Amino acid sequence: MGQLTVNVRAEPSPVATRIFTVDPGQALEVLDQQLGRDNQRWFEVRFKVGQSTIVGWVRADLVQEVPDAPCPTLGPGPRQ
Repeated sequence: MGQLTVNVRAEPSPVATRIFTVDPGQALEVLDQQLGRDNQRWFEVRFKVGQSTIVGWVRADLVQEVPDAPCPTLGPGPRQ
């Protein structure tokens, strides 16, 4: 069974517009955090895909800090 991708959303909400989908292991720079409408903690993140920079929101419980890494990466977890 493969790992699930994680939706990057336009706002800190599970029903906000999905702006991108990332695979586990994608390096993310956390810019901010906020309590979402779903009462969950969300991270505003930035990451590069090719020449493009993507900025959006992922639920904090889907992000895993990697020791000795410059920024957190997506960990396994349910799709949001």
